[in-house]
Amino acid sequence: MRFTFPNAGTENCALTFTGPGGSVTKTASLPVAASCALPATLGGGTISSGQSVTAYQSSTVACGSVCSAPETRTCTNGVLSGSNQYQSCSVNACPLCQISWSPATVATSQLSALSWSTDGVSAIRSCVGPVNLYSGPVPTTGSVPSFKSGTGGTETCTLRATGADGGTISCQASLTIASAGVCILPSTLWPLGNTTLASGQSVQAYQASSVACGSTCAAPETRTCTNGVLSGSYQYPSCSVAACGANASVTISATPTRVQSGQHAYLTWSGTNVTSCTVTGTNGFSQTGKAGTNVDAGAITTQTTFTANCDGNAATANVIVNVVGVYNEF
Repeated sequence: MRFTFPNAGTENCALTFTGPGGSVTKTASLPVAASCALPATLGGGTISSGQSVTAYQSSTVACGSVCSAPETRTCTNGVLSGSNQYQSCSVNACPLCQISWSPATVATSQLSALSWSTDGVSAIRSCVGPVNLYSGPVPTTGSVPSFKSGTGGTETCTLRATGADGGTISCQASLTIASAGVCILPSTLWPLGNTTLASGQSVQAYQASSVACGSTCAAPETRTCTNGVLSGSYQYPSCSVAACGANASVTISATPTRVQSGQHAYLTWSGTNVTSCTVTGTNGFSQTGKAGTNVDAGAITTQTTFTANCDGNAATANVIVNVVGVYNEF
């Protein structure tokens, strides 16, 4: 048989055996250890002597902190070891932290501005570099108006944001200030691997990053830095031709769309991302070209449909010209 003992102590039992020759009594004792009550923060209830639970020092810690290692709390005859009170521990979410320069690369004496933002309760900014910006407490959101720097180098600013729980998070932004005589490349040319060019250096640039199907990329130009002045005007590091049939489209219109029998209509059409279009009419008209403007479609004697078909049905469109009657007064 199994028994549950509600209280600590010693359970004593005696059993007497009686027979023809008399009786004999046997006794046994069972020590009953006390259980331990758990605090509500550890789930409440009790654990038996010898059982253990894992407990943390706190239920949450501030952003940027780390939960301390848990301890094992063991029940020994009614005494619960340890002192930690919580079943789990989590790190609070950090406040937003944003800081940036615009632009992030400038030549000496060019303009730049620093902006920052946090949803924390306070912020401290620290800056190191040739600009020598103020370091110390700042509003949680703000900006430094555009200014001039006459010395090359890197200005690095760090924003440390403090949350409501006292935890902190930092974010950083750097401004590159090119030395005298260095040219700043437009951001569209940064994929070439550099943001600046020294005097005498050059890059190849294209007029457009892509051209329509059937077109040809214009020849690149060489943009050369000469004592801080970058020649040329092209903005892109590469140029590609759009695949024909991809996003192909065509439009067509007629003027007028209502004529008297024998009058002429004039067509305008244009294909996009195609190499060639053919325009045909049920009056026998036919002409080939990617585009056309005010093209004479011939005499219209009955309702006529004009269809533009580009690159083998990659794109089609049509327009109808109707014939109206002529009424004479008597």
